[in-house]
Amino acid sequence: MSDHEYVSQQASSSNERTPTPPTDYHAAQPVERTDADNNLGIVLSIWWSFTWRFTVISIAIGLVAGVVFGIVSDSPESAQNLALIGNFVIAIPISIWSLGSALSKHHRGFSVIFVKKDSHHD
Repeated sequence: MSDHEYVSQQASSSNERTPTPPTDYHAAQPVERTDADNNLGIVLSIWWSFTWRFTVISIAIGLVAGVVFGIVSDSPESAQNLALIGNFVIAIPISIWSLGSALSKHHRGFSVIFVKKDSHHD
């Protein structure tokens, strides 16, 4: 199907909420590609994008949690244990958010996409 046919099909199907392009539509578009094995700059860009977000938010929440646990606990040891457990638990959603945010950004002109592979291709 040509681009023109896709646009015509899209315009004529006004009752559909989101028209679905043919499966080979995107493959026909010329795009520059690279992979992580061959581009250390992009890998470092993604790593840094994840790392700084995770670090800054973790430190901020850790400081607030440390102060709060220090005020409400009866001993420094229990405050330290509560803060350690609290930081460990909160690190999971922070890391998930940081990774998702880093993957959604553009890195040196590239963006990360996920391509579903056929089950018979590994």
